[in-house]
Amino acid sequence: MEFLIVQIGRIGDMILTTPLFSGLKQLYPDCKVTVLTSASNDIIAKNHKSVDNTIIFNKTIYGYIKSFLQIRKRKFDYWIDTKPEHSNTSSKLLKIARYRKSIGFNFEAKSFDIDLTPIRTGEHYTEINKLPLKILKEGIEFANIMPEIFIPDEIRQKASEILKGYPKNYVLFNISVKDETRNWNPDDVVKIYKTFSGKLDFVFQFVDKDRECFKNIESKAGQKLNYFDGGILELAEIVRNARLIITPDTSLVHIASCFNVPIVAVYHKVEWNIKRFAPLSDKKAVLISNEENSISIDTGKVCAAISGMI
Repeated sequence: MEFLIVQIGRIGDMILTTPLFSGLKQLYPDCKVTVLTSASNDIIAKNHKSVDNTIIFNKTIYGYIKSFLQIRKRKFDYWIDTKPEHSNTSSKLLKIARYRKSIGFNFEAKSFDIDLTPIRTGEHYTEINKLPLKILKEGIEFANIMPEIFIPDEIRQKASEILKGYPKNYVLFNISVKDETRNWNPDDVVKIYKTFSGKLDFVFQFVDKDRECFKNIESKAGQKLNYFDGGILELAEIVRNARLIITPDTSLVHIASCFNVPIVAVYHKVEWNIKRFAPLSDKKAVLISNEENSISIDTGKVCAAISGMI
């Protein structure tokens, strides 16, 4: 049996889709799982033990043609797309694909053969992504299937060299992401750092465009600070070895969930987003900003949450 799963979203979306890969292999050990990915999230699917093949979808004209040719080469038993909102891109892809049956959320067009809407339970994205398993094997419980990241040995070795330069029992503090509305206020970062100076050892994470911002934080902290600068799989190994993660809402939340690392996560004041992308670690503190489009939260609450995790 052959499955194609569509996941052309962000890295975090792919991580939260991995329970579907694992579940399919549990149901059908000999099945073939192909994932239609984006250029940014392909690395997660490609390294997953339950994925046999990936097809990278690129929205350029050339990329679309290349994807079209790869998709049309085979006829899949099931085409699965768990995106719970309408997508023009997904609809177009569905029309060019060759498959026996399709599974997804139907909207006005009713594009999918099997509609997931009537059986939708739960709001978290992992629960949404596991719904096709209930269609394929009614009555089976898949609650224990969690997100997973598989880190190749060569990446672990590379990360181990990075870890040698870090203090033991470090706290990973993520201060910025691509979406600038989710970035920490630099002054708040310094306040939090100084509150725990001498008590906790921090390693900082940030996106490359905010390197100057980090240097400003270093200056205000009055000393050189440890930081991580590397790829997503190396970062996963850094997360796996951390004592605690402090981060805004981003893929780092879901990487921490893969390894059950304690986390303090800060979210915009958007209820549906919190429900869908909340951390799954056993020890977690979810802090909600006072604003819908920025991180605005009292540092005292953040420090109290950190103290409760250590």
